[in-house]
Amino acid sequence: RALNHTAMDDTFGDDGSGSEDDEKESEAPSFYEKDCILFVIDARQAMLAEPAPGEPPPLTQALRAVAATMRKRVLAGDGDQVGVMLFGTREKSAPEGLQSFDHTFVLLPMAEPHAAVIEKMQNVAAGDLSEFGHMEEGGEPLVIESVLWQISMLFAHAKPKPGARKRVFFLTNDDAPCEGGDAQKRAAQRAADLGDARIWLEPLFFAPPGRAFNLGEGSFWREALARSREKASQHKDSAGAAPVDGDSVAEAAGALSIPIDVATCVCADASKLEARLERAQHRRRSYATLAFRLGDVSAQTLSLKMVTVLKPFRPPTKQQLTAESNEEVRRIACTYDADHGTSVGRDELMKALDFGGSQQVFEPFEVASGKVAESLYGKDEPPLVLLGFRPTEALKPHLNVKPATFLEPSETAAGSTVAARALVESMAAKGRIALARFRRQGAAQLVALLPQRREADPTDPAVTKLPCGFHLVYLPFANAVRKPELPPTLEPGAFSAPQLEATRRLVQHLTLPEGGAQLVAAVPNPASEAHFRAIEQAAFSEGASSALQQVKDGTVPDAAWLGEPSRVQSIGGFIAAFGVAQAVGSGGGGGERAPKRLKASVPTSAAEWSQMQAAGRLAELSATVLKEYLRAEGLTLGGKKDDLVARVSGHIQERALQDLNAPPPLALTGPADGGEPGDGPASAAAERREDTDGQLYTFAEFVEFYGEGKPSEKAWAKAKPQ
Repeated sequence: RALNHTAMDDTFGDDGSGSEDDEKESEAPSFYEKDCILFVIDARQAMLAEPAPGEPPPLTQALRAVAATMRKRVLAGDGDQVGVMLFGTREKSAPEGLQSFDHTFVLLPMAEPHAAVIEKMQNVAAGDLSEFGHMEEGGEPLVIESVLWQISMLFAHAKPKPGARKRVFFLTNDDAPCEGGDAQKRAAQRAADLGDARIWLEPLFFAPPGRAFNLGEGSFWREALARSREKASQHKDSAGAAPVDGDSVAEAAGALSIPIDVATCVCADASKLEARLERAQHRRRSYATLAFRLGDVSAQTLSLKMVTVLKPFRPPTKQQLTAESNEEVRRIACTYDADHGTSVGRDELMKALDFGGSQQVFEPFEVASGKVAESLYGKDEPPLVLLGFRPTEALKPHLNVKPATFLEPSETAAGSTVAARALVESMAAKGRIALARFRRQGAAQLVALLPQRREADPTDPAVTKLPCGFHLVYLPFANAVRKPELPPTLEPGAFSAPQLEATRRLVQHLTLPEGGAQLVAAVPNPASEAHFRAIEQAAFSEGASSALQQVKDGTVPDAAWLGEPSRVQSIGGFIAAFGVAQAVGSGGGGGERAPKRLKASVPTSAAEWSQMQAAGRLAELSATVLKEYLRAEGLTLGGKKDDLVARVSGHIQERALQDLNAPPPLALTGPADGGEPGDGPASAAAERREDTDGQLYTFAEFVEFYGEGKPSEKAWAKAKPQ
């Protein structure tokens, strides 16, 4: 066992070698919630008619929206499967091993999108339709039943992971693909089979030329969508969770509660199509499922899942490739015993807590099995336990100690979705928050559950703007709350009338216009935009010589807007009223640029180093200069810049203290002493001392061998007198 040879942490979560994998394994839910999306686009001649003069035809709108969506998928790096199938084409095509049907063309098989796929979609959206063409009008009719059958075959061929969200986005302007009768019944049954296979149909219809899209009683799409949604909403996966994603219509609002009408299924224009497509395919990934007990051990327990509301959008990390095969270099980390160098396995790494000056050691299986937590909280204690309710006003903004987590209802425990929605509605109506004890992989913590009702998009009722659930707000403990001494509150009488009027004018003129710049999560990161555009240019083989599109930095103040006379006057009046000194800046207001700060000159002698240390200017030197000094003096180079500054300063002070305690140097010899100037101490012109080789030498000979300055003086001081 490696108990005495490996360092043990006291956090039960980070051993420095594989904690990230441990955490992922412990947090992995019983379902993956990956996306498997198929875009099914009508490519018949009717999709080429312009809905209005100057507006692109529906087919072009659909292809452009799909290309933009796939590009965002690549940049997000989600690793989901996306495919594109066209129907109503002249040619037919299907992946190898699948049956092909007339007038169906699989443009892109379902796979993870990449740069070549996006480039192909962009070429097709630009008008390159020669690969598939359009079916002839008046020829053999389109069999919509075959289209739906091809969809089910593509999903079976893609083999998505268990629990993945399988969705079909249908883009067409044909509201009657079947003439009724047996053909419509067979096609509606195929749509129901898709729902039975957990494949969700998302309608994205276009209005036919000159009339509204027919979704009335008895229409094909109304019957097909209703039967498919009803089948999909009845299924549960192996873990008991609904097969459809947490933000979909089926689980967030109830599949059958969304009406199938023109407002929810038909897109008015291209902008609405792209916006709705982006929102409909967006999802918040679940990363844990937890039980929520409503009181003591005898109370009802609901099932909730933790979802990521915001996902960090970071540039991908660089990968190292071998020069011979261009393959990715994979790094393998191992833990070794410090005494005899043998490899230490994960099962040999202990976990320990310091208690009373001694380490209380736990075996790995004790930590993995939850034995430590069971001893503190009990074996059957759920992660989330309700304690009571308080008014919403009791939750102050300063109590948010870290970003909140969002909890959604889950059907892991039957009936949890309905019960959780009822609890949210009641709490929101009464203005209450819930206080609960939350425990997950560590000590318990007090949290507040802030209810959030479901809110649909006012322009598109089929899209969920705000989902139903709870915001889990982490609350601080009593010893974590600071009580600073605040200055007295300024009263209105502390300001003069001109100062108040100047302040009102400043706020009035600098208020951003409605519908203008959105300051929260709507300004693109200019660094990320430039980074990804450079990668796109390389991936699409556009050549390094082609100029990159300039990225507009939305964080820079609008100089034209701020420079209007009324705003300039209000800013000047405010400065004059309060006597504020005019600041020198480089913002968009037109101020002069601040003078560039000069770099500190690099010291070249011990005296200059001492002067900089005494003046407190060592921090002005770069880390490279500080490391050069430490390297020359034989000191360690590790640490941050503050550590380097402290190490250099301490060494200079130590050297100055040694110089003060050293005996005063003797005068150097002159010609009268029988030596040359600078040969050595005056009283020791003829003195000889024993060097490390056992021979006797004069100081002049020491200088000749060791060199002038400190080296020879140190060697002379260490030498044994005759």
